[in-house]
Formats: sequence, structure tokens, C-alpha cells
Amino acid sequence: GKKLLGAHLSPSYLPTPSNYSLDKSFPAVPTEEDHFVIWYTTSGTNSVPIADGNSNEVPDYVEWVKDYSEGSLNYEVNILGYKPPPKSVLHPRLWVYLINISYYGWAAYGYFEDDSSGPNPLIAVHSNMEFAASNDDLEGKIKGALKVTIAHELFHAVKAGYDWDEDLWWDETTSVWVEDIVYPEVNDYLRYLYDWFAHPEYSLDRKSEDSSDIHKYGSVIFAKFLTEDHQYLPENFGDEIIKKIWERCETPGKNSLSSINGELNSLGTDLKTVFKNFTAANYLKDYVDGDRLPNIAIKGTYSTAVDLSNNALSHLSSNYLTFTTPQSSDLTLSFDGEDSIDWGAKVIMEGSGGGEVAEIILDVGQSGKLEVTGFGTTYSKVVLIPSNLSWGVDDKTYAFKADFLSPPENFKAFASEDEVTLTWSASTNPAVVGYNIYRSGSDWALIATLGKETTTYEDTTISPGTTYSYAITSRDSDGNESWQSPPTSTTFLILSLYNYPNPCSSYTNFVAKFSGSIPQKVLIEIYNLAGRQVERIEDLSPDSHISGTIYTYPWSGVRSLANGVYLYRLLLFYGGEVVSKKGKLAVLK
Repeated sequence: GKKLLGAHLSPSYLPTPSNYSLDKSFPAVPTEEDHFVIWYTTSGTNSVPIADGNSNEVPDYVEWVKDYSEGSLNYEVNILGYKPPPKSVLHPRLWVYLINISYYGWAAYGYFEDDSSGPNPLIAVHSNMEFAASNDDLEGKIKGALKVTIAHELFHAVKAGYDWDEDLWWDETTSVWVEDIVYPEVNDYLRYLYDWFAHPEYSLDRKSEDSSDIHKYGSVIFAKFLTEDHQYLPENFGDEIIKKIWERCETPGKNSLSSINGELNSLGTDLKTVFKNFTAANYLKDYVDGDRLPNIAIKGTYSTAVDLSNNALSHLSSNYLTFTTPQSSDLTLSFDGEDSIDWGAKVIMEGSGGGEVAEIILDVGQSGKLEVTGFGTTYSKVVLIPSNLSWGVDDKTYAFKADFLSPPENFKAFASEDEVTLTWSASTNPAVVGYNIYRSGSDWALIATLGKETTTYEDTTISPGTTYSYAITSRDSDGNESWQSPPTSTTFLILSLYNYPNPCSSYTNFVAKFSGSIPQKVLIEIYNLAGRQVERIEDLSPDSHISGTIYTYPWSGVRSLANGVYLYRLLLFYGGEVVSKKGKLAVLK
């Protein structure tokens, strides 16, 4: 269910109790101490629960509504200091209708309406909250739902005394905020945050025609940010700031953002600065109820150097980009936003002791960079938070780059009878100037230092039948070295290789002696002396050609070869590992 803000209606359209068959009112005879009249019925579709624990002929449900209405009014006016809601020109007290509220097929908690010639405020509350979502109220979810609904809808009436036609997002944001201030034991506001935290790329003041969109309710987290104490960030303007902003909203027109900024200016800051810190607080969950908040949605996670552009953001929205590394490395974050607007680029560095908040300081061209030392040691994760700080300019783009040393990808080892061939993909990180190759024995030893463009290395200082492990690192011009790649291992399994007859005319047998398990596949490649492959033989069932540790493959394809000398290579495939050995055959017909 939702708490809804109704329309401003003309007097002829404003519903009366009879429109809903509400035939009872409480109190029947109001006194000067009664600020509300509750209209209800005990029959039909709008009936309230008829339980009457004190046997005073007024259903308990109705008495709860009356009590929570008076309590909410007292708190919002006498404690928070807001002006009382405008009094109706038709009757001296605020009317509350208890009715079966349906909104696009969904049951709704309540709504507020007024008429265009008013003031003539009207609050409607659902006549039976049995459907309500779970909440934290120890008196049960029904009482909890009634409490926050009444406090919420009453604040719509209160704000009408400031500006009945203010931006909808600010109206709902502050009404949800007030309900949690008046009845903090309920914590109903938490259910709006799951959708909000899933979409930080939505504008803070998002305007949506979608009836199911609850983002404007979830923006309560911004009001929480303005008014609460924080561990990591300086903002705490107290509850008073919300009222001060509403006082600024009395200026005609929809001016919530300018009113917020104006009040922040009076406190020595501005909306852009506060919004940047707000984005950091949302990642850190730096709120009183922080342990109850969902995690903010992450746009991308990167463990290698990255350079991406054309990332678009709407006004007053943000993205979250995380960087992780398994080992120690220095990290350089660069940011460049489209220079027609102002951008934010908060950075959070997470370690065992918690988070630290930093910022990329941007120049007039909206670009800048930040060096992070201790990445992988002091800090296990770094988060970059780009934010569009404009008030209404959407679809502006930014680029970001993360440079940190990491080993090259796709590092593999291939064995033959007298060497191991190592291959890898060239690093795309401009800071990398070369690679170091390590081989394990009793411990790791450096065996080669190579340039950046090199992507292969042949280790010829090996012994057949021995298992070797290899690792590779990247290095920069200052001599800094990345962490080692995950080790890759190989054992020399092909002990000998020949073919007979050799020379051959119509057929030959390829014979390989190997040690270890049966390979999953065998491939024989034949090349002429110019290096062009002329035949490719694939054996997908090598076990049928194996006797003991001898692999024999009879091949009658010699007839297709011209006279001459050919080179061939036999490859054994073991999952992700490949071992090979070379041979030579002669064709003579």
C-alpha cells in the first residue's frame, strides 16, 4: 500500500461523508479540545473493524485513528514548530474519512485532498489496515500503519499552509520523513528504500507518470541525510532545516531545489556540495538506521585497468564504480565529465578499519585525478562515485579511467620435449612497460625480464618429466611491480615422438611415448618448410590408439602430400593445459 497525495479539487467534487455511506462520526459532539472528526461506518465495503474493547460503542479502530491524529498534530505543530494546517472554510475541524481505498487496483494506506477555493483539507485513511506491510511497531502492524499514515497525511495538510502546489517529490519526501520523526518505533519508511537504493541513477527529484513508482517516497533518505548525525560526513543540520526549507517554499511556484539550496547557502554550504556527500553516505550507509539499509546498486566492478567513456547520468543522480585487487598496487583514478555542467567525483577507500572519504578535485573542464596508495594492503576496495550536480540537465556523459598494475591476462604454458612456451595477452594499461617471468623450484625465481610488446617466452632450461610452475607480473617505468598472476603449471608428458615408415609414400604411423594420464584429445599439425599448415589431424578418441604409455596413430593421408620434407607437431590436450612435441617426416613416392 501507499500513502498518496490527492489532487486539489473544486468544492463540487470534494467528496462528502454521504458519498462513501459514512453514517457515523467521532466524536459525535466535538469539544474545543477536538481538532479532528473521524467519519466511518460499520457496514458495507467501507466498514471498519467493529471490535470495541472498552464497550463505549465506538470501534477501537476509530479511537486509534482519533488518538494518532491528535498526537501527530501535537508533535508536528507544538514540537516541530510547523504552522497548524489551514482550517476548513466549510467546517471548523479537520475531517478524516475511513474508507476502503483502492489505487490502480492496489490497496492504499491513505491520501490527502483539498479544494481549489479552500482551504478545505480532507484526510482519508484506509478503513481496515489488515493488508498493511510488516513494520517494527510492537503494538502490531495495524497500529503501526495507522500511526505513520496519519502523521504522513496530516503533514500534507500542514504543508498546504506553506505551499499547496510544491514539487511532488519534496512533498512526499518530507511527509515520509515526518512520519518517522513522529513515530520512530514503526520504521515503515525502510520499505521504500529498496527500490531507491537499486536506482541511484534516478534523479533525486524524479518525476514519473508511473503509478507504481515509489522513488519520491524513497527520497526520504535525503531528508534523513540533512537531519541526522553521520560518522564519516559533516552534514547535520537538525530537524529544523526541513521547516526552514518549507518556509522558503512559500514563494509561489514549484521551487523545492532552489529553496533547499537557499537554506543550505544560509548555513555556509550549497546543494551541490551536500549532494556529493550524500552520495558517499549512501554507499557507507552512514545513517542512524544504517544497519537496516540495503546496499546501493553498483554499476561496475573492476579488478584490472579500465578506461571507459560515454557514461550518462541524469541531474542529481550518481553511479557507483568499485575497484578491487588481490595484491598491493598503487591506483590512479581519473575522471572527466562533460564540461557544460558541474560534476562530483567522491571516492571511498575501504579497509579493515572502515571507510575513508576522499574526492577527485575537478578543474574548470570537469577533469581531475587522484592517487591512491596502499591499494590492496591498506585498502581492499576503492569506490568512485560520479554524480551529475546540475538541477535539471540530463543525459550528460562522463569518462573514467583506473590505472593500476595487474598481471597480464590469459597466461598459459605449453610444453614440448625441450622447452616450455609461455603466452599471454598484452596489457592495455599505458603505465605498463614490461613483464617479469618467474619459475618455481624450491621457491620462485626470476628467469626473464621482457618488454611490453612481448607476449611469448620460451623456457629451454628444463628437464623432461619435471613439473614446473610459472607466474608473470607487470612492471612500470618506476620499477613498481604488480602482484603475480595465478601460477600455471606443466609437466613434460611427451617423452619421445617419431613416425614410421619414414620416409613414407602412402601411409605412416605417428608414435608418441608419454607419461601421465590419457589426454582428452590429440591434434597433429603438419607444415611445409615454408611454415604453411598443409594437414590437420584431430583425434577425439585417443584412448583407442593407446597401449600402455604408447600412442600410435595410423595415417593414410600421406598420398595427398607432395614429395619433400615436412615438419609436424603433436599436441596432447588436458583440460586447459596443452603439451606438444615436434617431429619431421619425409615423403618419397
